[in-house]
Formats: sequence, C-alpha cells, structure tokens
Amino acid sequence: RVLRGVERMKKRFWLFVLLLGWMLAGCAGAETAGPGPEESEGESIAAETSLPESAAQAESSASAGTSETAPEEPSGETPEEENSGTDGGVGMCQEHSPYYHVIDYDLILYVGEDDFNAWTNSFAATDAYDRPQEGISIASFLQHFDVPRNIVEANSDYYSEDQLDAIYSGDQSQINEAFCGDLAYYNPSDGQLYSIYWLSDHTAADYQAAGVPVSEVERILDDASAMGGSYASLAEAAAPAAEAYALE
Repeated sequence: RVLRGVERMKKRFWLFVLLLGWMLAGCAGAETAGPGPEESEGESIAAETSLPESAAQAESSASAGTSETAPEEPSGETPEEENSGTDGGVGMCQEHSPYYHVIDYDLILYVGEDDFNAWTNSFAATDAYDRPQEGISIASFLQHFDVPRNIVEANSDYYSEDQLDAIYSGDQSQINEAFCGDLAYYNPSDGQLYSIYWLSDHTAADYQAAGVPVSEVERILDDASAMGGSYASLAEAAAPAAEAYALE
C-alpha cells in the first residue's frame, strides 16, 4: 500500500511537470507572436502619422500658419519665446515684432480655411535666410483678403492701434516702422528695415550706403550674440563688416 502511494505521487509529480512545461511554452509563444492582421506594424505607424496637415505652417509659420482644427489655448509666451532659435534652429523672425507673422484663427475662419490654405501655399517654403514663409504676415493677409478693420478689432487683440493704422494706410514704410523687430533698425530716410539678416551678408560699404548708424549695427549684433543659436551665427557672419564699418 505504501508503494502504491509512492507511485501515485510520482505520477502526479510528472503530470505537474508536463503541465508546467506546456504552460510556459504557451506564454513564450504569446510573447513572441507578431501583431495580428488588424494591428500590423505598418498599420500602426500609419495610424500614428496620418494626422491632418497644418493650415499654413511650413512658423511660420510659424509662425503665421495655423492648423485646420481649433488652436490650443495661448501659452502666455510670445512667439519669440516659443521659438527663440537658441537651440541652433532658424528661430522666430527677429526682423519684425511679435505677432507680425501671426494670424488670429478667428480671422482665418472669417475668410475661410480653404481660401486661407490656398493663399499660404502660394508662398515659398523658405526665404534666402531659411525663414519659413516669411511673406506670410498680418499685413499681407489683411491686404490680400481685404478684411475690414472693424472685423480685425472685433476678432483679435494681437495688434496695436498704431500697427493697424500702419497696415490700413497701405504705406509699407509705416508698416515697417510699426512692426520693426528687436534685431532690426528702421531707417526713416528710406522707410526700410535693416536687420541682423541683412547685416549678415552685406559689406561695410553697404552699411554706409544704407545709412545705418554704427551704434545700431553694434546694438543688433550684441543682442543677436546674446540670444545665441542661429542669431549668434548671423552676428558672427556680420562681425567682419561691422568691425570695418566702425573704423571708417
């Protein structure tokens, strides 16, 4: 009787071992099995990447562009703070003041998203300084779509009275003055903006001919260097001409 009990225990033990092996093999197969036909790797990547395209952005538009869905709540930062270029990228345009390249979403809805997208797609992706769709601005937008001023004032608080006065005057020199950025100089004698971008690829003789004061050249280069990133690179490129100009 004792021997039969031992035999039963042995049989139960080996049955347990077999069951345990079968369970472990099943778990291993489940872990190594590939995705099913409804969730293949290609389909999951497509699902993650098939997002709707932005309405304008190539910064601008950054900048100026906006997605076809309602925008997120403002972060409290200016466009310059959100895209400063201090990481070595192109960064926010510093030739113009904040919001020059920003178009309020309510204004886009006013003109229609399809028409807005068609308009933004007519601009070059980048300019000579790699700024994305630099031609897109609140001034060019309002002029192109002939948006009445009262519509702007009712739907956006991004732009000051002086800036709207300049836009609706139709005078580009007034627009340049109203939207002159931190890294630019507005020259009242010709109504043009001379920015860190322009300084970076012009000579001391060009500075002289344009009538840009030495003090303004030095200010722009100092501020660009302090900002770092792409702005510091532009300042470095302009340094030889600026040094020669200061000696004249």
